[in-house]
Formats: sequence, structure tokens, C-alpha cells
Amino acid sequence: HRPSLRSVSSWAGRSLTDASAALANGSVTSVALTQACIDQIDATKRFNMFVATTFDSALAQASESDARRRDGRARGPLDGIPVGVKDIFCMQNGVPTTASSKILQGFVAPYESTATQRLLDAGAIPLGKLNMDEFAMGSGTTYSTFGPTINPWSSDLGDRALVAGGSSGASAAAVASGCCFAALGSDTGGSVRQVRNVLRMFF
Repeated sequence: HRPSLRSVSSWAGRSLTDASAALANGSVTSVALTQACIDQIDATKRFNMFVATTFDSALAQASESDARRRDGRARGPLDGIPVGVKDIFCMQNGVPTTASSKILQGFVAPYESTATQRLLDAGAIPLGKLNMDEFAMGSGTTYSTFGPTINPWSSDLGDRALVAGGSSGASAAAVASGCCFAALGSDTGGSVRQVRNVLRMFF
């Protein structure tokens, strides 16, 4: 279920399985899905979910995915699917990995994390890095050098703004608000399990 916020694309809030099936049957391209997610990210900046974006490289990767699919070389159900990455996973794409801490501002990893490498190998399209509690030590995505992530279910952004849960709150919020079809999170003490309930992501 998706929060009742403005969607700029008919794909915003659709499921990963919907998107994967549409790619497989040729009714949509990865470039179109990626652009739809980019447009939705731009329309939901007020919720402070993405701390860094990689739109140019995402569109280039999406074009490569579409070419593979045309040639019958699709890598599987995730090929061409736009995803988000929690800012605790290192990537070799020139984007800093900060774990939402001032201590790591400007740190660009010299290696690719196992989790993100597997996504890349499967053809998934990373859109950028997602906010989190600093070093994943929190349960609201409120303790971040980038400021808190606001729950997209909030009726306003003032004193009545709702927390997104944490520490993977932005990962859940990005999926719930239609900014991506899946997102990497991490879980030590409930950081993925808790946020899906806070964001009303029922499966």
C-alpha cells in the first residue's frame, strides 16, 4: 500500500513484481521505469529520503538493461528494476558512503559491498543513497547528519510530522512513496522489520 501523496507517474507505488512482469512482456522499458522513479523522487524531496542520487548513471544502466532484454540476454527478474541503497552499503560509483555521519563525509569506498554487487550483477538500477540513523544506531531515522526522514504518511511536515522508523526508515519510505521498487536496508535490532510496520507496508 502506498501513502496518499501525489504521484507523478502511474508507476509510482506499483509493486516490484508488477514492474518485473512488465519488463519481461515488453510493455515498459527500464528507462521509462527509471525516469518515473526519478520524477517521483524529485516530487517527494520534502520527506528527506535520498541523501545522494545517481540519476545519470541510473539512466545509462537502464538503457543497457533494455539493450540486454532486446537481445534476449536479460539477467533475471531484477534486471532493469530501479532500487535504492541505504547509505551504509559501500559502492564504487563515486558517491560517498557516510552512514549518515559527519565523520565519514566525503568518504568514497574503494570497493563494492557484496550486497550492492549482487544487485548490480542481477541488473538492478541503483538510484542513489538513502538516509538512516547515524551508523544505524537508532529507530526513527532521526539521528542523521542529513536531518530526519519524514514518514510519507504524515498529514503535515510541522510538529505533527511522523517518524519513518529506523534505522532503515528512508529505505522503507522510498518504497512506500513510489520512489523505487525495492531498497536495501540492514537489520540488527529490528531496523527493517520495524520500519515496514511504521510505513504500513503490509505483505
